[in-house]
Amino acid sequence: MSEEAKQMMADARNRFLVMYLGLFLLVGGTGGYLIFGSYIRSWSYEPVPGVITKSSLESCGMDGFAEEIRFSYQVDGKEYYQGRLREDFGKFCDKKQAIQELLDEYPVGSNVEAWYDPDQPSHAVIDRSMGQIQWVMGCVLIGFSVILLIAWLMQYSNLKRQAVSQDTT
Repeated sequence: MSEEAKQMMADARNRFLVMYLGLFLLVGGTGGYLIFGSYIRSWSYEPVPGVITKSSLESCGMDGFAEEIRFSYQVDGKEYYQGRLREDFGKFCDKKQAIQELLDEYPVGSNVEAWYDPDQPSHAVIDRSMGQIQWVMGCVLIGFSVILLIAWLMQYSNLKRQAVSQDTT
C-alpha cells in the first residue's frame, strides 16, 4: 500500500473517531442538561405554603392512570395555581393502586410545602425529587453514552496499534 493511501486511511479513521467523540458529547451533554438540569434547578427554589386544590385520577393509555394534582400558593401577595407535582417530562402512566397511593398523600384541602422559582414565581412544584421518567431516560442516556464511549476507546486503541505497527514496518 502506498504512503498516500495509508495517509488517506488514517485520515478517514481520525474523522470517524472525532465523529464518535462528537456524538458522545452531543448525546451526553444535551441529554444530561435536559434530564438533570431542571431537577438541579429545583433545589434553588424557595419554600412557600400551599394548598391542594385538586387531587384526582386521570386515565392514560389502555390500563394506565396518572395523577392530576393542582395546588395554590402565594408569593408577595399574589396567588398562583400550579399543576406540576415535580420537575419531570410529563406524567407517568401506572397502575391505579400506585397512583391512588400518591393521591392519598395529597388530599384536596391539605396544606403542603410548595417550592417556587424565585426568578419565575408562577412556576412551582410540591415534590423536588426526580421523577420516574427522568430516571428511566437518565439510565437509557447513560447506557447509550457508555456504549459510545467504549466504542470510541476501542477505535482509539485500534488506531494506536495500527500506527505503531505501521511505524515498525
